Amino acid sequence: MNNSNDAIFIAQDGLIKFPNPKTVQMLGYPEEELTKIPYMDLIHPDDRTLLSEYRQKRYDSKEPTTTYSIRVMSRSREEIWAQISSVPIVWEDRSATLNFVRDITIQKKAEEELRNSLEKLRKITGATIQAMAQTVEVRDPYTAGHQKRVADLARAIATRMGLDADRVNGIRTAGAIHDIGKSPYPLKSSANPGC
Repeated sequence: MNNSNDAIFIAQDGLIKFPNPKTVQMLGYPEEELTKIPYMDLIHPDDRTLLSEYRQKRYDSKEPTTTYSIRVMSRSREEIWAQISSVPIVWEDRSATLNFVRDITIQKKAEEELRNSLEKLRKITGATIQAMAQTVEVRDPYTAGHQKRVADLARAIATRMGLDADRVNGIRTAGAIHDIGKSPYPLKSSANPGC
C-alpha cells in the first residue's frame, strides 16, 4: 500500500482515514491535516452531486465495487481528474469504503484536446464541402439548389432508417457533393460530332 503508484485510503464518517503516501502527495496536504478535512470538501464543487449519485447508485444496486471519474481539488487548488474504485468494507465495526484512486488528468486533457481537434476538423470539412457544392452550382446555375435538396432528402431518409448520427451526416455530405465532376456541358455524341 505504501509503495503503490495509486492513492489508496479508507473513507469513513465523511473523512479520509489512513491515506497512503501517494494520496498525501496527490492532494498536497500533510497527513494530519488531510484526515481532518471533510471528504466532500476535496471534491470539485461541480462534481459533488455526481459523487452523491454514484454513491446512491452503489447503495441501491448493492454492487460490491463502483468505479467512476470525478475531479478533486488539491491543496494548491489544482484540479485533478481521478478515477476512483470504491469498495464497501467494515472498519472498526462500522461501514466504510476502501478507495483506490488513479490520477487520469493527463488522459482527460488529451481526450479534450482530441475532441477539440475533431470539432475543428469537422468544421473545416463542412466548409470545404460547402465550397465544393457552391462551385458546382456556379458552373451549372440551372440546377441551383438541387444538391442541397438531394442532401436534405438523403439525410431525411437516413434518419428515418434509424442510422446513427455519424452515418446520417456522411450520407448528407455525399448528397451535397454528388454532382462534383459532372460537366455542365452536354457530352458530344460520337455519332453526331456537331452536337
